[in-house]
Amino acid sequence: MSHPITDVVVLTHNRLSVTKLFIEAISRNTDEDSFRLIFVDNASTDGTREYLIEEASKNRWHFIPQEENLGVIGGRNVGAQAVEAEYFVNLDNDQFPEENWLQILHDRMSQGYDIVGCEAWRMTSAKPVSSPTIAAMRRPFYPYYRCTVAGEPFHYIGCGGMLIRKKVYEIVGIPNDDAELDLFDPRFNPAYFEDPDLCWRAIVAGFKLAWEPKCRIKHLAHQTIGTQRLFDKGSQFQKSWLAFREKWKTYHPGDLKTEGELYE
Repeated sequence: MSHPITDVVVLTHNRLSVTKLFIEAISRNTDEDSFRLIFVDNASTDGTREYLIEEASKNRWHFIPQEENLGVIGGRNVGAQAVEAEYFVNLDNDQFPEENWLQILHDRMSQGYDIVGCEAWRMTSAKPVSSPTIAAMRRPFYPYYRCTVAGEPFHYIGCGGMLIRKKVYEIVGIPNDDAELDLFDPRFNPAYFEDPDLCWRAIVAGFKLAWEPKCRIKHLAHQTIGTQRLFDKGSQFQKSWLAFREKWKTYHPGDLKTEGELYE
């Protein structure tokens, strides 16, 4: 191991078989002495809760069961409050890390960054283009392109596989009614737009972001939600998008780049 100990916050909700595959993947592709798992279970009913309780007693895991489903954002906020290491990563149980993933993220982090992720996105500006070739660009603050080539400019890092210095959380975290800090803004709960919001809060506070395309995490989309229909994805996306637009209507970070200068 050539990187600091890292807490890995993992959100689960049912789909026990998927969680078991996740554990196999992260154990196979991560040095066992380099990380600690923090499982937050969002009120599973299929045996996931009982399995994680039993396994946590055998391993160096921290298990935090919830009596009700807090949503993606609410669950991740609970996990962040349990972080002890100076670095942590958010994953869902349907995101399977591939070989050397954590070392790759830390290697990039060591080059002067505070948040590093395996995926990056571009977002339209506050002043949308009037006649673009991409229809989404007529909408302000709308994610329209996932970066695929190293060095491409980006505007935020995706939450899944996002490596974060704990000091970022301590500075940009949002105080809640329980005298704790929320990593993600609860106004976007249960999902969507929490990751660009966190990234932009970090940028405003002076932190540096990067993305590392060499880090591979296979995502079996929508497995963490399980069979339960927690919310209508279309209407929730619209709701979170409107809330994001209102919050950031006077700000946009402009193009960020990982290669060369930290930011150009």
